[in-house]
Amino acid sequence: MTSSDVPQPSPNPAQEAFKNVRAGRDINATINQELNYYPAPREKPAGIPNNSPPGTGKFVGRTQAMTVLHTQLMEHSSGVAAIVGMGGLGKSELAIQYASRYQNSYPGGICWLNARTGDVLTQLIQYCQLQLGMVLPQKLAQQSLSVVETATWYIAHWRLDGTVLVVLDDVVTLSDCKPLLDLLKPPFRTLMTTRDQLLDASFFKVPLEVLYPDDALELLTALVGNRIQAEQTTAQTLCETLGYLPLGIELVGRYLSTNPFVSVTEVSQNISLRSQQLMPQPVSMMANQRGVWAAFELSWNQLDEAAQQLGELLSFFAPGDISWELVEQVMALTDLEEAALTTAQTTLYQQSLLQKADGETLRLHPLIQEFFTAQRQQHPHQEDWQQAYIQGLANFASDIPYVLVLEDINRLTPAIPHIVALLRHPLDLISDENLEPLFTGTTRFYHSQAIYTEAQHWAEQGYAVLKERLGEENPDIARILNDLANLYSNQRCYSEAEPLYLQALEITKRTLDEEHPYVARSLNNLAILYYEQGRYSEAESLYLQALEITKRTLGEEHPNVANSLNNLAILYYDQRHYSEAESLYLQALEITKRTLGEEHPYVANRLNNLAILYSKQGRYSEAEPLYLQALEITKRTLGEEHPDVANSLNNLAILYYEQGRYSEAEPLYLQALEITKRTLGEEHPNVANSLNNLAILRRGKHFRRALSIVRLGLLGLLLGISIHILIVFFGTLNPKVLFWLIIFLIVGVFLWKWHPR
Repeated sequence: MTSSDVPQPSPNPAQEAFKNVRAGRDINATINQELNYYPAPREKPAGIPNNSPPGTGKFVGRTQAMTVLHTQLMEHSSGVAAIVGMGGLGKSELAIQYASRYQNSYPGGICWLNARTGDVLTQLIQYCQLQLGMVLPQKLAQQSLSVVETATWYIAHWRLDGTVLVVLDDVVTLSDCKPLLDLLKPPFRTLMTTRDQLLDASFFKVPLEVLYPDDALELLTALVGNRIQAEQTTAQTLCETLGYLPLGIELVGRYLSTNPFVSVTEVSQNISLRSQQLMPQPVSMMANQRGVWAAFELSWNQLDEAAQQLGELLSFFAPGDISWELVEQVMALTDLEEAALTTAQTTLYQQSLLQKADGETLRLHPLIQEFFTAQRQQHPHQEDWQQAYIQGLANFASDIPYVLVLEDINRLTPAIPHIVALLRHPLDLISDENLEPLFTGTTRFYHSQAIYTEAQHWAEQGYAVLKERLGEENPDIARILNDLANLYSNQRCYSEAEPLYLQALEITKRTLDEEHPYVARSLNNLAILYYEQGRYSEAESLYLQALEITKRTLGEEHPNVANSLNNLAILYYDQRHYSEAESLYLQALEITKRTLGEEHPYVANRLNNLAILYSKQGRYSEAEPLYLQALEITKRTLGEEHPDVANSLNNLAILYYEQGRYSEAEPLYLQALEITKRTLGEEHPNVANSLNNLAILRRGKHFRRALSIVRLGLLGLLLGISIHILIVFFGTLNPKVLFWLIIFLIVGVFLWKWHPR
């Protein structure tokens, strides 16, 4: 799709993002646009980063398999091993336990990827950003690299030394993982879990079989306790009925442990009977999996209605980690109460029907998810719940902010695969009003991390779908166009961005009226584009229009009014209209404080811009406290490792340099340089700016020092001549002569100290 065909979504009126613009000599001012700030990483991790999920805690019978696995991963020429076997054997659990036990063998990190979703390259990129604190240099990010090219850069610049383990859990089709596998050469090692027996012949395979009878009994005993010894023969029969599959044994063990008055014999008989009844059931179900299915039913029948409803609802989600926040969004649209929802989650977890992953995320075993799906399909409320699921995801996507800090990315990462999976299925069940936020939120998420290829893909697909559904004349079309224009603008593709902004503006005017916040937003974005190209008169006219519309539609006290004032002030600053700029900066600062609070990145932004203005006018005593305030707020709200922190340090250092306070300026320049390197990469223009500022500082210091030496030298010469004259007139021992001799020696000492030659 060409840029002229494509539209993109616009943000929530109260949301905005930062974009750095040069203003003055190596000083950064900030304008506000509907663009996401280039992501800032964390500090280099102190320990070994490991994002593998927690294990079950009960793990028996796999010691030999784990030893063989480790030996082959370390020694096999391909560096790839696969745990192979049918569902329910504990393949993923073996991988989890291996990653935990042998973590120290992988000092470069352990990267766990959910292969079933098919987006392993994107997951790897997010691991590098979140776990390793890496960020693609903006110079490369602006080149519209493909996901493969982006992943290639991250792998080539892996932040930690030593062997790295990449786990591809639940590989369904090897072709989905091949682009990543082709990139993973030593020191990377790859561990896969899969049901597919026909993998690449070059991979070392660890076939996983059912547990040995003694190991199965040991696992059941560990879960149930001493009761097993009293009914050991029956327990052995029960394990056999369950096919010696760890999943089935764990489910039954949890059931028995929570039902102390139910005998092992009773459970064994029930499962055996139900297993026989399932004989004609799904042809794909293997004989030893029927016992597991019967165990599912045993646990299911014990659940209360709320827990069953939660299980059925969870079956809608894509395989992999499930964000609990996303579940709450969906459940809020059903008749299940919040208190009952929390209790239901606990019940499913206690029965081993639900696993807890990291943070506020859940995980379902694929077989359990299949069972939940089968139960859900038997009920008439399925269609209503499906709509609740779609609506919940759309509501969640519409709330994704335009400014994504690390905390946001961590929170959103488990949710995005479910939205992506929904958009990859036929879209017939998704209503027109839900399509736009789903595409917009997904675009916004990838845009914020500079994964531009993915962001552009979802923006373009969203445009194509919405255009077919709604026609060209629709506000959603304008928003999609606007987002796509933002993507191009962020990559400095101005010729592609401008026609999209203009198209979005015209559609917005025709469909929403001339007086609408989205019209102001479109005008603002177009003005920023013109500003960046130095087209100041065109930018000013649009800024003024946007400001007036925003005031009339949202009121004087609104963050968007502050944004418009701020952007207009920067334009005036660049044209040296300082008095007009100061007035607008002060207004923007006060409105931002009142509407967003004192502790907000935008307050720091306004303080920084005002300080730049004062510094430019030589009002150093007024500028310094503003820079210091901006620096502290930025650290508290965005973290110590953020490009805006580097900007604040750089600006403060320039202020000190201008006042000749070199000893205070130099450490700030050095801090700014290191943070910029870590957050934006060695090749970013801001690194060159920092190096340039540091060089200017050091040249200035040496010049002042040399000037002082010359002055002392001249003073010494004059003193020497004066002393010679005094000796001629008064003699060597005269007190006046002795006094000036002492002064001469002091000057000599200073000259020798500063310049020994």
